[in-house]
Amino acid sequence: MDVAVVSEIPGLEVLRVDAVARIWSWYHETYTITIASVPLQVEWRYRGRLHRSIPGCIGLLEPGELHSELRKLHPRDVLRVAMLPPALIHETASQLGLSAAQVHWREPQVNRPDLRLVLHELHGALEGEATALERQERACELFELLVTQFMEHVGAARPVRPASAVRRARDLLHDRFADNVSLDDLAVASGVGRFQLARQFHAAFGLPPHAYQMHVRVSRAMTLIRRGLPLVQVALETGFHDQSHLTRHFTRTVGISPGRYRQGVH
Repeated sequence: MDVAVVSEIPGLEVLRVDAVARIWSWYHETYTITIASVPLQVEWRYRGRLHRSIPGCIGLLEPGELHSELRKLHPRDVLRVAMLPPALIHETASQLGLSAAQVHWREPQVNRPDLRLVLHELHGALEGEATALERQERACELFELLVTQFMEHVGAARPVRPASAVRRARDLLHDRFADNVSLDDLAVASGVGRFQLARQFHAAFGLPPHAYQMHVRVSRAMTLIRRGLPLVQVALETGFHDQSHLTRHFTRTVGISPGRYRQGVH
C-alpha cells in the first residue's frame, strides 16, 4: 500500500493498494471514495445493508461510518482510495449555494465514467510531478462533481440510521476513544442493558464495541502521524500501551506499519 498526503490540499489523502486480497473492516472519519483498478467483485455490509459491487463501480462512503467486507472473488486487492476531509466537502457545498450542514451521498456505489476520469486525473496529479496549482484544481473539480451530482437532495428518503441508544454508545466511544471504556460505561450512556447493547451495537455498526473503538483509535493515530508527532507520543495519545501496541493494531487495520505510513506523508 502506497500513501500520498500533500500539503497543498490539507487533509486530502490518497492510497494505492496492490496486495493479496484480505477481508477489510474500515472505519471512516472522511468522505472516502474507492475505485478498483481490476474488475473486483466484493460483498460488503454498510449501514445495515448487504451490497454487491460490480466491476467498474465506485464506492462512496461517509464520515462516521464503517463498512465490512464479507466475501471477495478476486485474489488481489488492486484499487485506489481517496479520503476527503469533511471540512472541504462542506466548504464546497456552501460556496455552490447548497446545504453544507450535512452532505450525504444518495447511493453507496455508482458506475459513472465521468467520476472515474476525474478520480484518475487527481490520483495522477498527486502521485506525479504536477504543480501545486494543478493538484488543487484537480481536487476542486472532484469536490464540485461530488456535491453537485451525487449529493442527496433535501427531502429525499434518508438511509435508515441506528437507534438512538447505540448512537449514544458510539458517541461515547468517539469522545473517549483513548480511555479504557467498559461495557458498563456504554450501557449507562445508552440507557439499555449490557447484553442488549452489545448485540444491538454489533448489528448496527458491523463490529462489537471494543473493535469499533480500536478502529477509531487507529484513525486518530493516522491524523496525528500526518501532523508529524513522534510515534511514541501518537501511541500514548490514542490509548495504546506503547509504540509496539500501536504498530500491531495499525498494521492489522491499515495494512502497513505506522512508520511506512509516515514515509508517504509529504
